[in-house]
Parts: sequence; C-alpha cells; structure tokens
Amino acid sequence: MIYIKFLLHTDYSGNVLTDPIRHEEFKKGTLAYFDPYNKMIFIDQIPVCRYNSQTAKEYFCRDDDNQGWLRYKYIYAIAYSNRQRIHSDGAVSRFTEDEAGIIKNKWKHFIMQDCPEVILFNANFFNATIEDLKQLAEDVHIKVKLDNSSNSIKKNNVDSNIKDSVIKNDKIKIINNVVIKK
Repeated sequence: MIYIKFLLHTDYSGNVLTDPIRHEEFKKGTLAYFDPYNKMIFIDQIPVCRYNSQTAKEYFCRDDDNQGWLRYKYIYAIAYSNRQRIHSDGAVSRFTEDEAGIIKNKWKHFIMQDCPEVILFNANFFNATIEDLKQLAEDVHIKVKLDNSSNSIKKNNVDSNIKDSVIKNDKIKIINNVVIKK
C-alpha cells in the first residue's frame, strides 16, 4: 500500500488515537505519513489524528514534494495570520471585502461552500500546490516571510528533504518521496 508523506511543522503534545488513548509528544520536523485506507496520519505507526481534523490542519502539511516547510509558511500566513482588516461597516476580519470577494470567486474551490458568510478553508487548500498558494497570497496581498535559502526551506535546522533514517521503524520506506509500507 502507498502512503503520502507528511511533515509535522510544529511541536505536538496531545492525545493520540490509540486504545486506550494516551498522551504523546513529537518534535517539529518529524516525518509522518497519511494512510488513505484508514484516513489517518501516523507517526512511527502511532495514529495521531484523522486526516481532515483540525489537528491535522494545525500541525501537519503534505510533504510528498519535499516542500512541506514552504507549504506550511504559505498556509499559516493565509489561514492563521493575525492580520486585521477593517470593513466599511466597522467589522474586523483577516480579509478586506475585496480580498474576500477574490477568495469566494477565484479561489472558491479552496473554501467550504456551506457557510458563505465566513471564509473557512477546506482540504483542497491544505493540499494545494505551492504555485496555487503563492498566487492566492499575492491575490489577497499577504506577504509570506520566507527564509533566505533558495532551494530548501529550513526552520530550526530541520530540512524538508528528510532522509530515510528519520523513520524509526523498519516497516516503512520512502521511495521517490512516497511512503511505502514493507
């Protein structure tokens, strides 16, 4: 079975989906993988969270293209930044009325359609290509702080080009950036 490589971009300390539920801690930069059959994200064969959960959105990003850190920077800047824009009616939100209009029209495939009054990003957004995220950031005037390195994005000396040795069990191997169970 083929699995998709993910990256833990922020330290995680919380419960995992084991029976019985237990508390685990993982450091950022840890390699994880998504099991499409169970729809869960695993670290060292420990089921950490459901693929579409808020935990998955806040702590993990797809890394099958070795651009997990860059994807994380764009996702965080667009979806979780604390920037505030004041609307004509005095309301405050992350996006101006014009920016919200751009997202709701040009980028509607990235937002949940069942709640039109707010912008909630869906799984398509969290799995978007770097090019799409970059264009979206430009469209809504968000500046993304990138590291100075040109080829790989590093954060706290952790490189997105994770080697096979990061995986601590012998039942998983990475071949061409795809996680494969042995």
